[in-house]
Amino acid sequence: MSFESYRLPPGQLAQSLNQAGFTIDAQLVQEPDEKLTWKIASFLAHKPISQEAGLTS
Repeated sequence: MSFESYRLPPGQLAQSLNQAGFTIDAQLVQEPDEKLTWKIASFLAHKPISQEAGLTS
């Protein structure tokens, strides 16, 4: 098993999610401390259902 991860500033990731059409419902940011040298952010986001597709949100 393998995976990739990237360290992006939380603000940049939030902006990218918004530009891609996602709505951010919650954001949790852990600030650096003596053990952690960078911010860790978790996002809960969803993409609204398009009314153009004949569906309601």
